[in-house]
Amino acid sequence: MTESAQKVSLQEFIDEGRVTARHRWLVVIMLIVMTAEGLDQSIVSHVFPKLIQEWGASIGSITTIVMVTILGAAIGAVVGGPLCDRLGRKPVIVIGMLLASFGTGGLGFTQNVAAFTTVRAIAAIGLGFLLVSVVAIIADIMPAGRRSQMMTLAFTGVTVGGIIGSLLAVGVLPRTGWQPMIAWAGFLPLVVLPLVIALLPESPNVLAVRGKSAAVIRRALDVVAAGRDTSHVDLSPIPKEDKPKLSIVFTRTFLSRTLLLWLAFFIGYGAITIVLQFLPTLLQATEPGPGFSTQQSGLTMLALSIGGLTGGVVGSLILKHVDRFRTVAVAYFATAIMAVVVALVPASLLSYAVVFFILGVFLTAGNTALAALAALTYPAEVRGTGLGGASGIGGRGGSFVGGGIGGALIGASLGITGVYLVLAAPVVICALAIIALGVITRRKEGVSASDQPAVTETPIKIV
Repeated sequence: MTESAQKVSLQEFIDEGRVTARHRWLVVIMLIVMTAEGLDQSIVSHVFPKLIQEWGASIGSITTIVMVTILGAAIGAVVGGPLCDRLGRKPVIVIGMLLASFGTGGLGFTQNVAAFTTVRAIAAIGLGFLLVSVVAIIADIMPAGRRSQMMTLAFTGVTVGGIIGSLLAVGVLPRTGWQPMIAWAGFLPLVVLPLVIALLPESPNVLAVRGKSAAVIRRALDVVAAGRDTSHVDLSPIPKEDKPKLSIVFTRTFLSRTLLLWLAFFIGYGAITIVLQFLPTLLQATEPGPGFSTQQSGLTMLALSIGGLTGGVVGSLILKHVDRFRTVAVAYFATAIMAVVVALVPASLLSYAVVFFILGVFLTAGNTALAALAALTYPAEVRGTGLGGASGIGGRGGSFVGGGIGGALIGASLGITGVYLVLAAPVVICALAIIALGVITRRKEGVSASDQPAVTETPIKIV
């Protein structure tokens, strides 16, 4: 056997490894980074009722802000995905953190709805960058058997951010007003930026595609595979091809899975948009609505966020042992059931806190694991672009439509009961799409649900 025949690829070497303490620390760092997205979503939703009260903003204006936010995040995801493949995961994460922090913090200095909307778009683009780059780097550096679990765990940072935002709404907003609160909340994530720059490695696969030297690639490998012998790893540059990468997700191998993924992202992200962006407004509405105070709606959102954190952590543990497609489908079926329950329970703080805690468990578990499904659907060399398409076109498209529908339902005075009854039906469709995705993946690839699907067509390299 020749020396070249004994070599293993970078991806094979990473996939065959085990999770080390360094892997876990990197996931913790990414969890902290994703806290910025959850904090942003939560804190701004609590500000919307204040814009209505203090600036006289209409429901139409609030809906416009939500939809501009979603459009900015979609642009960030679609642009950020290819940038991840061309520039590297780490630079896109850093750029995303800067845009998100200065955009959210800058909201505290705005004086009218137009300025608020413009600055909000800047933050949203940064959040779109963060979504695809964080998922891509975790998918790149984690062993195959633990990839779903670690990605889901990192995305619990979104719910941690939601908890922090709700606590700020309950304890700080009534005392300081919304502008100082949102300014501090926006700039706070910059504290961890030096940690990201110092400790986060670049993806070894990206370095190889960019033609970096074997020494540079080996240093990146040493970060994520400390103590392992890398002498048998093929560190030669991965050749580039001119064929557009995005086309691979529409080839015969991936087309049906791409369409089902986009449908699931569309509905899942649309549902979470309606829940997170409009819940404080629905709860504080007096007619129709329970007429909660800022503190009461904040406590309800806190229950939702704690449920989301519980769902994210439990989901990450379940994904290690259970079929990922069935897990996500069950989570969405349960979400639909809880949406109906929201419409039926008495409008009290206690009942809403309990129901939204349970809804948060299942909806967050489904959405965080959905990102893991997307990452495992595509090969490493096009993972950033595949994630950008699923989250940017499918997910953010769903969020955009969900934002418009949510605003329209509130404008039609349906109240919390009507909104959540309408929400239940598409979530059931999302669950069915996940079941179909699992069936097609197993039939076409002939692998277990925890394995990464192979690429049966000529792989398209990063350009």
